[in-house]
Amino acid sequence: MAGYQLRKVQSGLMPDDFKPMQSVGAGVQEIRIRTGRAHRVFYIAKFEESIYVLHAFEKKKEVGMDTKMRRGKANVFQDLGFDPEESENLRVRADLMIELSRLIENKGWTQEEAAEIMGVTQPRISDLVRGKIDRFSIDSLVSMLGSAGIKVRVTTTVKSVA
Repeated sequence: MAGYQLRKVQSGLMPDDFKPMQSVGAGVQEIRIRTGRAHRVFYIAKFEESIYVLHAFEKKKEVGMDTKMRRGKANVFQDLGFDPEESENLRVRADLMIELSRLIENKGWTQEEAAEIMGVTQPRISDLVRGKIDRFSIDSLVSMLGSAGIKVRVTTTVKSVA
């Protein structure tokens, strides 16, 4: 969920639940994630080239925060500790989910309307717009886009070997 929310920020969107953290520093935002447990991600996204994640943690109690800043990678999922292959899969799924969410919003569809158009159930659309990335495969997301009349194009690049 944290990776999906950060990917939304990278895509120029706002996270679902956030607030400014002026007490931490100018431009710092806190993403709040509730999945039975409370998770927090502090970041700065005012730099065009990247997001700077200051701290990500499961909130157990009120404690001080280490504010060491480091520049993130292009793939926020790698910054969150996923291996390169899994982080790339998560990035692609997040991008497809963001496109579907934008489509639903831009068309002004209700979740029921979107579900009917995309050939899925309304709870499935709810999972989509709530960023439940673990419930979607690349195939299912591409199928939903296709059902909505959106053409999906895949571009690949060769990684440079260091």
